[in-house]
Amino acid sequence: MALQKGTSVVVGFGNITYTGILAQSGGRKNSATMDKIKSETAGTVTYLITNQKKEITVTGVITGAGTIAAIRALAPGDVVTIDSVACYILDIDMKLSAKQAEVTLNLVKPTYTAS
Repeated sequence: MALQKGTSVVVGFGNITYTGILAQSGGRKNSATMDKIKSETAGTVTYLITNQKKEITVTGVITGAGTIAAIRALAPGDVVTIDSVACYILDIDMKLSAKQAEVTLNLVKPTYTAS
């Protein structure tokens, strides 16, 4: 997922797609849980990697009133798409002022690798 400041980001909430968020910043963190598997002699044989995921943060200025209403209806665990990437919402922070409406979406995308 590429994000460039000042560009419009296509965001989907359920089956409805909005282009009403002007990207300000974004970030991505890859993480996983890694456990050592030891032999009977206590030497490490291999590692078990689980809970692989990408954590994505997108902050943007909301440019449409319909987008504000859609964001207010969201809750942690809901699925959204950011530029066609489906992610689960961890949390939402929306700030409204007389000048602008801004939203920060903290998302997670579980990732899996073939065995």
